Amino acid sequence: MRYCGKCGSQLEPFIEDGRERRRCPDCGWVWLGSPAPVVLVLAVSEDGRILYTRRRTWPKGAWALVAGFVETGETAEQACLREVREEAGIQATDPLYLGSLSWMDQLLLCFRVKLMPGPVLPGSDADEVELAPPQLERIPANWPAHRPVEQHLRRRVSGPSA
Repeated sequence: MRYCGKCGSQLEPFIEDGRERRRCPDCGWVWLGSPAPVVLVLAVSEDGRILYTRRRTWPKGAWALVAGFVETGETAEQACLREVREEAGIQATDPLYLGSLSWMDQLLLCFRVKLMPGPVLPGSDADEVELAPPQLERIPANWPAHRPVEQHLRRRVSGPSA
């Protein structure tokens, strides 16, 4: 945002609590940002495999999880199911909220879903999709998808209550 939502003056950057924000020099209105809601989906098959996605533009060998914007008029849970269907051509059920992450200008809402049996085929937002055992090393450590897979592996080792 470049202009004040109250008076229309041009906003100026300032630092508050270690974060860069924008403030109106005339009326003092502060724009706090407006992160876009995105679902990050840990899709797990009945036999424990995870649905990984890949785009050609990513670094060699880098995979991620299904992810996509929550569209107007849908819930985050509906977005999870839609994104799995769009990216991998497979149905999913039972979205379970795992937590949230902040990533650039996005609020990532992390969910786990159960995959229905069937083939996976790359859709509109993925060049490759693959069902594979949980493997943390497939996802770059600084990518947001790393955390849900790491937590999933930790839960499998310590049991469902962890």
